[in-house]
Amino acid sequence: MESLLHALAHYVALAVESIAIVIIAFGSARALAGIVRIALSPSRQRELGSRVITLEYGHRLIAGLTTFLSYFLDLEMERTRRQMQESAPLRT
Repeated sequence: MESLLHALAHYVALAVESIAIVIIAFGSARALAGIVRIALSPSRQRELGSRVITLEYGHRLIAGLTTFLSYFLDLEMERTRRQMQESAPLRT
């Protein structure tokens, strides 16, 4: 049973990592396209456009990393909770 749970956790972690990578890659591709678009635009539009791209890119990075980090934080908290319950003295 324990090996089954470990295998399941491995596949869930792989899925979470994959989602985070897709989000970050998508955000990076959009930011790169935006940078190229701004480079070809009139100079007065560049400053505003670069701010928008920076904010959108930051949003995608945060979304991807949050997805990734929150999963592993939850996993670690659950492990700690189980260890604490196992080490607690039995009450009768």
